[in-house]
Amino acid sequence: MKKMNMKVINSNLGNLQAYALAKKTETMPAKECIGATFKLKDYVITHNVITDSESGEVVNEMDCLTMSTEDGKYIGTNSQTVISNLLDIISICEDAETSYKEVTLTIAQGKGKNGNFNTIEIVL
Repeated sequence: MKKMNMKVINSNLGNLQAYALAKKTETMPAKECIGATFKLKDYVITHNVITDSESGEVVNEMDCLTMSTEDGKYIGTNSQTVISNLLDIISICEDAETSYKEVTLTIAQGKGKNGNFNTIEIVL
C-alpha cells in the first residue's frame, strides 16, 4: 500500500484554500488543455512524497501545480517546465507592477531534443 504526503510550497492562497485547490477532483491535465487560453485566478504548487506504507521507502517525489481559471476551470500538471515558467510569469508581472490575473495565458507544446514538452506562455 502507498501513502502520499502533500505539502503546499507556493500559492497565492492561504494554506487551507491552497490544499482544497490542490485536491480538486475536476482538474484537467495540462496536456489535455494544449491551445486553451485562460486568465489565471489562483494557483498552488505542492511537493508530494509517495511512500510504501509497509517499508517506509520513498517510491516517488514530485512537485505539482494546480491552477484555477477565471472561467471556473481547473488545470493541473507535474511538468517542471510549466511550473517554472508560471513562476517566471508571476515574477515578471510583479516586476512590471501588473497583476498576473490580467494576463492571458495558454498551455503550449514544444518539441525538444528529448521529444515533446508542455509549457505555459503569455498570449500577446
